[in-house]
Amino acid sequence: MRLPHLSDKFPEIPVVPLIDVMFTLLTFFIVATLFIEKSRAIELNLPKSATTASLDRKEVDQVDVSVDKDGNLYFNKDRVERAELLERIKAVPEKTLIILAGDELTEYADIVRAMDVIREADRGQVSLAARNLEGR
Repeated sequence: MRLPHLSDKFPEIPVVPLIDVMFTLLTFFIVATLFIEKSRAIELNLPKSATTASLDRKEVDQVDVSVDKDGNLYFNKDRVERAELLERIKAVPEKTLIILAGDELTEYADIVRAMDVIREADRGQVSLAARNLEGR
């Protein structure tokens, strides 16, 4: 009787478990991307307000203008100077909602300067960003 040698067997790669792992990873990434909120603004510690209303970002064309605690201006996530902010706001369509967000520690004068730039551009409506008292 002849005994099988290692060289007589061909190595096999089990494909079914690999397919299961791939489908699990695919499902994880699909579900994870559904929960990611697409934010165009920089991270700020917004002040709290009792009368804050939530906005459905998908229904309205909008841009974010942010002022950090050091007084730096941002258009969406891009840091800009005053003149560049004015040009970028002038480039948006007239009915665009402009959301002005300032950190809790931002000086009031910096918010007013940003508001002046937005009004000088004469585009869209302006809304101030804040968090609900519950933290949402």
